[in-house]
Amino acid sequence: MRTWLLISHCQTFGLANSLNLLAPGIRVEAIDIWEYRKDISAAHAKFPDYERVIVHPEVLETPGADFSTAHRMDILPGLDFRGYHPDMCYATAGVEMVSGPTAVYHSMIAIAAFNRGLSAEDTIRLYNGASYEACGYMDMWQPERDAVLARFGAVGIDLAPDLRRWSAGPPFMYSINHPRIFCLYDIARAYLVREGVETLFSDVLPPDNLVQSTCFAVYPEIGERLGVEGRYVFKSAGAYHSFSLETFVRASFHDYARFGVGNIVPDIQVQERYAALDVLF
Repeated sequence: MRTWLLISHCQTFGLANSLNLLAPGIRVEAIDIWEYRKDISAAHAKFPDYERVIVHPEVLETPGADFSTAHRMDILPGLDFRGYHPDMCYATAGVEMVSGPTAVYHSMIAIAAFNRGLSAEDTIRLYNGASYEACGYMDMWQPERDAVLARFGAVGIDLAPDLRRWSAGPPFMYSINHPRIFCLYDIARAYLVREGVETLFSDVLPPDNLVQSTCFAVYPEIGERLGVEGRYVFKSAGAYHSFSLETFVRASFHDYARFGVGNIVPDIQVQERYAALDVLF
């Protein structure tokens, strides 16, 4: 049996399981980027054992990454999409990544309000349609869609039909980089079609392991604009525990307090949108 290796990030195992279901003549083994970075020499030594190695672009940025011993190396992007969650970001305080009630996922509104010394109660009142309109959250869908299509188009995969189908139902993302399993299944199928690999497509999907992680709220006013039902309901990572917007904001402020007002910085990818939140204050 032909054997491939997949190295990606949080989407690794859903994607690998999908490839295995779709291509019964191929065994796809998988390690995520964190396991790869623990011992890259050991990983590199195994590359010749595989017919091909499929990697997320971020893997190539690992210091010491070397795929010269692989018989073939393919790049397969991940599905990152902020259209449902334009307020979501990562954050740091100095060199430390900040964690909160939804692990490393944060609300830019909560961070901006905390950094300005607002109370949790006043911050909660900022979560409304007028705020989202003012700071540009309502206009994220089209540029995010275009970015996804460009990213996959660059590696010869046309995701437009899949994206249209996903968009016709409930939100297809749990967070900005955690898609539902049917998305990964369709990406796996599109990759195999590109490669001319015969597939056995069915409605049997692998386990949706990413639902076990954080699920960020789709704010109702944003959901209404997108034609989906949104709720101010968040889910914590590693547990089936949901909580409200009020709980989320208060818990975020509690966790931010140890860093001090003005010291939490959203990740560089959202700096422009974070600056646009000035209109709320």
